[in-house]
Amino acid sequence: MTEQTKTKWCIPVTKTLDDALEQAVTLNSHSSKSEFVRDAVRRRLEEMGFKPQVFEQKAELP
Repeated sequence: MTEQTKTKWCIPVTKTLDDALEQAVTLNSHSSKSEFVRDAVRRRLEEMGFKPQVFEQKAELP
């Protein structure tokens, strides 16, 4: 990922969802909950026809 301005998300979730996410991160190849969520959002956007890489490239243009 290229270095660019980042936005923080603060999303309240239930304890049950947080516990499940902790387990998924432990069992999966993701290094953190943040990485897992970014990957999940990216995959879902692609399923919907959005290409996040295109937006990243446009943001880099002068």
